[in-house]
Parts: sequence; structure tokens; C-alpha cells
Amino acid sequence: MKTSLIISFMLVLTITTHAQQIIDITSISRDTLCNKGVHTISYNATGTFNPGNVFYIEISDITGSFANPIPVGYSNASLTGSIIFGGMWGFPIGSGYRFRVNSSDPVVLGNDNGYDIYMFKVDTAVVSGPGYLEATTTHPGSTFQWLENQYNLIAGETDLIFYCSAIQGFGYSVEVTQGGCVDTSWGQNPGVTNAMRELADVSPVIYPNPNNGQFSINHQGNNKEIHVEVVNALGQVVYTHQGQLAKHDIDLTGEQNGIYLLRVSQGGKQYVERIVKQ
Repeated sequence: MKTSLIISFMLVLTITTHAQQIIDITSISRDTLCNKGVHTISYNATGTFNPGNVFYIEISDITGSFANPIPVGYSNASLTGSIIFGGMWGFPIGSGYRFRVNSSDPVVLGNDNGYDIYMFKVDTAVVSGPGYLEATTTHPGSTFQWLENQYNLIAGETDLIFYCSAIQGFGYSVEVTQGGCVDTSWGQNPGVTNAMRELADVSPVIYPNPNNGQFSINHQGNNKEIHVEVVNALGQVVYTHQGQLAKHDIDLTGEQNGIYLLRVSQGGKQYVERIVKQ
């Protein structure tokens, strides 16, 4: 009887001690994480933890599995605290991620956050043409700020397309904001080749420019099939035409006033012209 009581007491003590050590995530700064951003997870731990204990965040794989978790942030804080983490560049983009906060001494695996987290990557791709750079993202609601030599803000240059001349140093880059996430492209300079002469022996004439939305392309001397498109400052294609092009009329009167990009493509070569509708 006495032995039975001792075993029962030890079992109750073991269960009670384990139950006291619980770690829960109380908040995550964002439900959509920027893969190059800095984020915060707040947690609450109950029970007794030894001196020198470290609380640390683990992230699951994209399916929510902790079979091979990856630690992404640490803290020596008290039972209730916050951990700042970032640097998740190599993680696949998508939803299904989970987080948990664990302790090192004693080793306790915390409860996961209870819902799926989405990992997002900003599209900072830029193409270069003669006298311009263009961000190619199609993500809705994107905003842009062009920079000189990676860091110097260029006042007023906030469109998808940036008209510029080559400079020394790191060239130009664009800071793109999408879904609350921010990233910056690598620096580069605009192309310097004469795409007009590459495209055909006779340069197309575009007139009038500026215009009220109605203008013409005259490309006499070229009987090959040509693709024409007009793109607005948001990167949306507002006009397209394909066929043999000697003279072609374009009507953008239904579009807003502003700057547009006219692209004329043929055989892998491209001519680009800035169109001003006013």
C-alpha cells in the first residue's frame, strides 16, 4: 500500500511539473510574411525554466510539418516576451507555414500558432531598354520609387517606367512595395543600343506626340509582320496589334492622360517610344 502511494505521488508530480511548462504564441506581427522582412512573434510561457534557458522560434515547412523545423530567432527574455526574426530568403513562396516557440532548458516544444501563414516575395524584376528602365511586375496595387546608386531617392520618379541616361556607379534601382512588403532591385543602367535601327532600315515615325490619344505609326519600307502594344504607367497593356505595318492609327482617347510606352517588336528586336497623352 505504501509503495503504491509513493508511485502514485511520483506520477502526479511528473504530470504536474510537465503541465506547468507550456509555451504559447500570443501574436505574430503579420499573417503574410515578407521573405526579406523583419517580423515579431510574441509568446507566453508558464512553468519553471532553468537559468540560461533560451526561447527560440521554429518554422515548419510549407505544409505545416515540424518534421524538419528550422530555427529563425532566439531570446533570453523572461516567461513572456517577443522575438524578432527575419532573413527567410530561401524559403519557398506560398501558404501553409506554422511557427512555434520552444525552450532549451528544460527542452519543451511549444504549441504552434494555430493557423497557416503565407510567405510572400516582392517581384523586383526590371528590364532595360534604350533610354529607359521598366519594372515588369503585374502584382496589383504595386508602388514604385526609383533610386540612384541603390540609396539616393529620385524625387517624383514613382512610375512603373523610368526614363534615364546611364550613370557611373551602381546605376538605377527601384524600390517596390507589394502587399505591405518592400524590396529593392539590383542596380542597372538603361540600354544604349539603337533599337530603332536594329528593327528596320527605315525608322518608324510616330505622330503627333504629345497627342490627345490619337496618333499614327508610319513604318514605310518594312513589309514584315510587326507586333505593337501600348502600356500604361501601371504596366497594363491598353492596346495591342499584330500584322504588317506600313501605317497604323492608334486611338487611346478612352484612356487617362499621362505617359504611355509604345513597343514595336519584330524578330526578337524591339523599338520603344514614350507617348504623352494630354
